[in-house]
Amino acid sequence: MCIANTTIDHTPLRDDFQAAFAPNKMKLLAIVCHDSKRDVMKKFVTTHKNVLKKFRLVAVQSTARVLAEVFQQGEASDSVSIVRSGPYELIDAVKNGKVGGALFFRGESSEPDLHVETLVRQTVVHNIVSATTPETAAAIVEVFRTALTGRSEEHTSELQSR
Repeated sequence: MCIANTTIDHTPLRDDFQAAFAPNKMKLLAIVCHDSKRDVMKKFVTTHKNVLKKFRLVAVQSTARVLAEVFQQGEASDSVSIVRSGPYELIDAVKNGKVGGALFFRGESSEPDLHVETLVRQTVVHNIVSATTPETAAAIVEVFRTALTGRSEEHTSELQSR
């Protein structure tokens, strides 16, 4: 498959690992994507699927279908929990504290998608970890990986004030 003149390698960026927490013990991780960014999201999820599959992912129907495709590709299908939601239900889940993080893949359209912009605003208002660019999402996924290994204290001690 070609995306922007590059071939998607279905090999994850990092090896799989044992998570210290089960998906049902964590809040949902929302994946929000404009139609124009489906290929970017698909490449991102393919690259970071060994971390993302540790979460219960929540997405609207069309995005959830793409996520399911990614996790079914490869030699062995990866087991992942994908909660399908409507845009209003997703906004409510953010407001009600059911979502702990959100990764946004937004298009450059002059017409903003009000549902997506409302979700971005709600993540800010409710202090939810979120990323609005693929680069920021990659950094956040690495933080999630560290936290999920149960060794986050090793990496955060340097950031504590003395």
